[in-house]
Amino acid sequence: MIKSVITSIGIIEYEFKHSKSRRMTIKVKNDGSVVVLSPASIPIYQVEDFIKSRAKWILSHVSQNKINYEKLQTAVLDKIYILGEGYEICFENTTNIGYSFVGSKVILYGDRDKALLKLKKDICLKAKEYLTNRFYFIKEELGINEDIKLEIRNVKSVWGSFNLSKKLMKLATRLIVRDKNTIDSVIYHEFAHLKVQNHQKQFYKLLLLYCPNYYEWQKGLKNSNFVLMDKFILGK
Repeated sequence: MIKSVITSIGIIEYEFKHSKSRRMTIKVKNDGSVVVLSPASIPIYQVEDFIKSRAKWILSHVSQNKINYEKLQTAVLDKIYILGEGYEICFENTTNIGYSFVGSKVILYGDRDKALLKLKKDICLKAKEYLTNRFYFIKEELGINEDIKLEIRNVKSVWGSFNLSKKLMKLATRLIVRDKNTIDSVIYHEFAHLKVQNHQKQFYKLLLLYCPNYYEWQKGLKNSNFVLMDKFILGK
């Protein structure tokens, strides 16, 4: 449901959704759109008051996100990142289609789009291999003997998730773009949900036992250098 509210510094349009959480939250998406989540028990006037109290923050993020989003639509991928390492894209006009890594460069051969598609497929395969290896390594390191399944999916919405009833961890393919420590921080995070489901103080206390550098390592998820690579991996 799309709604709007007039604030002292401008009109804010937002998508309104009911949530199971006990508190209201506001999210400004990458394209600048606003989503407000609220328990069904809270009347709309309180929701609007909450939005008005955060109006300056919302509008500043809407403006910046729209600028970044528009730039992203026209930006050309000129660098490949794998495990946090950057490789400048170069091109050679040949009859064969392929690629090769030479030092800090990746050379595309033949048709650029077809070579990039081949490279993307191989990066996704590497993601499955690397993430699977780290999953089992960390599982053993933590002494977890339970049978836990792993799925690696090409999704944008989350970096990872853990379904306790199914004993299933899911990891995002595009994690392969981030550095090794950042990847590990996500896997530690999901394993912590085996013992604590919600993000309560007890959860983070356990997580920091698993991964003392968690907060520092997590910063890699928001590194703006990787935005184009995320788009490339997601195919959007």
